[in-house]
Amino acid sequence: MKFNYTGRNLQVSEDMKMQTEAALGKLDKYFDTDVNCNVVFSHFKDNLIIEVTINLPGAFIRSEESDKDLRTALDRVSEVLTRQVVKHKAKLQKKYRGKDTIRIENIPDMAEASPAYDEEEEKIVKTKTYDLRPMMEEEAILQMELVGHNFYVFNNAETNEVNVIYKRNKGGYGILVPKA
Repeated sequence: MKFNYTGRNLQVSEDMKMQTEAALGKLDKYFDTDVNCNVVFSHFKDNLIIEVTINLPGAFIRSEESDKDLRTALDRVSEVLTRQVVKHKAKLQKKYRGKDTIRIENIPDMAEASPAYDEEEEKIVKTKTYDLRPMMEEEAILQMELVGHNFYVFNNAETNEVNVIYKRNKGGYGILVPKA
């Protein structure tokens, strides 16, 4: 893995980098090629927040954890990322069949649910930008699950419109389509 570090409200030390590489290096066995791993360290109210995003070609695997102790937060992030890869093994295998990105044989055959994220206040505290590339609804569901969110914005390849796929509280998925 190729690690990119960012610090918000703190300086990223060499010790933090070494501990991160040791904890997340365990995930290397799941990937054939070097994948980019973006690690963001933030400090907020005596807690260290670690956001990790692994960029696969056309997919993201993401986790965010916070704790007062760096080691504990890193262990939790590593566990969540491993669970996401394990949970989506079949989907990843289907998507990356014939490509040299993921070592499917190294992913165990057990699935667990991904953790829910805590809700914060109801004000905008962060703005994200990303590329809207055309994809089918099934691929959007996979991306949503890999990122660990309950919705995903995508450009529908069939209609060439921006749609939102979301996870319903009573099970299943829904899609928001703009009215013509």
